[in-house]
Amino acid sequence: LPEPTSYEFALSDAERLTGVAYTPERVRQLLEEVGCAIEAIDDERVRVTPPSWRPDLTGAAHFVEEIARLDGYDNIPSVLPTAPAGTGLTLAQRARRLVAQGLAHAGLTQVESYPFVSDSFDRQGMKEDDPRRQAVKLRNPLADDAPLLRTSVLDTLLDVAARNCARGIPSVAIYEVAKVVHSQGVVPTGLISAEHRPSDEQLAALEAGTPPQPWHVGAVLAGQALPAGIVSTQRSFDWADAVQAVRSIADQLGVRIEVTRAWLAQPMTHKGPRLPEAATDPAEVAPYHPGRVARIFARKGKDFVELALAGELSPKTCKAFGLPARSCAFELDLDALIALISDEPLQVKPVSTYPAAKEDLALVVANDLPVSRVEQVIRQAAGALIEDLSLFDVYEGDQVPEGFRSLAFSLRLRASDHTLTPDEVQKVRADVIAKTEKVLGATLRG
Repeated sequence: LPEPTSYEFALSDAERLTGVAYTPERVRQLLEEVGCAIEAIDDERVRVTPPSWRPDLTGAAHFVEEIARLDGYDNIPSVLPTAPAGTGLTLAQRARRLVAQGLAHAGLTQVESYPFVSDSFDRQGMKEDDPRRQAVKLRNPLADDAPLLRTSVLDTLLDVAARNCARGIPSVAIYEVAKVVHSQGVVPTGLISAEHRPSDEQLAALEAGTPPQPWHVGAVLAGQALPAGIVSTQRSFDWADAVQAVRSIADQLGVRIEVTRAWLAQPMTHKGPRLPEAATDPAEVAPYHPGRVARIFARKGKDFVELALAGELSPKTCKAFGLPARSCAFELDLDALIALISDEPLQVKPVSTYPAAKEDLALVVANDLPVSRVEQVIRQAAGALIEDLSLFDVYEGDQVPEGFRSLAFSLRLRASDHTLTPDEVQKVRADVIAKTEKVLGATLRG
């Protein structure tokens, strides 16, 4: 027979692994019952030599198993573990849930689609060199005709909308909150053997080979926004519904956004700070209609962060997917939006009991100047007295020069500690006119 092997065994391991407070004498007794030889090392440890007929006893866990078996499994108490204190949802998790709930409350239906695509890029009208075509290809796809991972939520959401429209649903308003996969910056790596634990270098290579997977939220609006009724007129979804959905998402998360045209045949000509230049190639805004789509930004310091495209789908895209004409959609980079949420707590102002003053202004500005930029300058000029600002009319015609348009705004002014005097109201009006003329080159429409 081979020489017997001895193992060092801590007497406290029996209680540690079973929860039963065995005495040292009881531990020795039970081990000797199975033929083990016990030799004391100190007060807490012993050296155990299993008998030749028990080659299965090769360590502390095996000794404890024999102790528990001989003493009786029924003697092991049933004790629920103490759960650690929870940390709750992270900011990103709360934000994603809030976005999903907000869209559901607005009447949209949440869907979940498989992230595998094939020819969606062609049907959306993307160029051959479009970065969105650089999709990750699966080594073992579930279906041979869909081997790629989507780079946009719309890659699969358009198919879901088309399937619902084909079933005869007159109003399709669906959204999805999901991850997309980008291949840019990924460094491929080979397969790693499972024979041993990967080294730090191999783990770093795996990390570099894992593609970024940001969270996006997208929606498709097709068909009737409002059905015909006794007291209502039928209305179809249009580009403004898609833009407003993005606005509502940003409002829920407390992020101020700016909306501008996504495509221009000519570069912008207005004065002052402006958003990044719009695309000049219609294919750059595919699958959207180049003249009916908005690009949405948010400020981050002195820079702009692009968040979304929202608007009407192009006629070719609608035809390729079998959607009703002038269907609309949007896709928003949710991770980029969540990164803009302020860590500062919201400061809520008390409701003023003093009456409000109202002023209307019609400003003539370049027709390529975003309305959001005009609103921003007006708020800066009005200062703390402005309570609300809304655009109620846009005019382009004979009464304004070519290349310009008239934007009519309604201002509601209110002070928190007194009733505004006529002089104060007129001063705000004059400040707004002077500020918009200086910064934007605007003039007051006569």
